[in-house]
Amino acid sequence: MEKWCCDWFQDMILSYGKKGFAIVAFHDESCDYRAFFLSSMPFDERVRKALTDESLAWPVIIDRGSRVPLAISVENRIPVDYCPRCGKSMKLLIKKYNNQFDSLAMEQSKIENILWSS
Repeated sequence: MEKWCCDWFQDMILSYGKKGFAIVAFHDESCDYRAFFLSSMPFDERVRKALTDESLAWPVIIDRGSRVPLAISVENRIPVDYCPRCGKSMKLLIKKYNNQFDSLAMEQSKIENILWSS
């Protein structure tokens, strides 16, 4: 499947793994759960590797007001029920293009493995 619901959504699918926003296809085969997520990665690859490499000493970031250490998130995901651009139902798209969705989820999981491996 070359295109999902609109050009914007297709561009967001192709953006996964890069700094910024992207759409991620997720398939949990153990319970046959399929969903799209909006992902945000605030750091480029160099910073992301430094933050996730336990062998590197990374400075602790402290909130100036409360003096509490802050957590750093290298990726955030929220479920997407409808395309943020055109409003198409993701459940209907996943159902209609089930095999293509599974292929996309598999392809993106390979990217994810590369992103988070040492």
